[in-house]
Amino acid sequence: MIRNLLVFLYALFRLLYSVVFVNLFYKAQLYRITMEVYELKGLAFEPKYFKRIYFHTMLGRITNEWFTTLRGQRKSSQEAWAGFYLGAATAVYDDLFDQLDFTMRESLEDLSQGQYKHDSITEHLSKRFYDGILANLDDKKNFNKYLHKVAQFQEESKQQASAVLSESELRRITYEKGGNSLALYRSILNHHYSAEEQNAVYNLGRLIQLTDDVFDIRRDHLDKIQTLPSTARD
Repeated sequence: MIRNLLVFLYALFRLLYSVVFVNLFYKAQLYRITMEVYELKGLAFEPKYFKRIYFHTMLGRITNEWFTTLRGQRKSSQEAWAGFYLGAATAVYDDLFDQLDFTMRESLEDLSQGQYKHDSITEHLSKRFYDGILANLDDKKNFNKYLHKVAQFQEESKQQASAVLSESELRRITYEKGGNSLALYRSILNHHYSAEEQNAVYNLGRLIQLTDDVFDIRRDHLDKIQTLPSTARD
């Protein structure tokens, strides 16, 4: 029991060191990029929005720690930067769909080419973070494959607020959105992706998405958004 406790404490310390302390060295780069975009648009810097983006970089680092620990190797500098930018991109990418009503084509094809629908801070940051991810990837094709899947199911999930979906449709959207989102984080790492690992990643992603819906159940109920937990009878 004592040995297991020591192993757990070591793992916890290692995670906290990577997520909290090491991530601070990356924060300056995030701040520089964010400030450049605000200055470009001639707008006042929003500390609250910056904190939200930075918080997501910590979540991205946690996910990276999972996968690098499982493979038994340290992250390369490229993988660490790709994970950092992906965490930042996750925060603003959600806003493209939830607040700016982007479509899959607008969020991927148009934005990647520098075509801005509203010329907003969110769009400019999304483009900068996306470019940062690609600059640190060896396999850009695999990353973009999962990014398109995430965008596809992100767009389909809009139906949860505008249509009456069956339980099977809700389940499909929920699981595919969660499974592909976590697979996207796995895709930035450079080691072999076995079929067994793919299955484990998809199942974990589905569980995470379902858990997220459980935490949001009251808000989703009030906003009349259909999720598996908010529509469950039992």
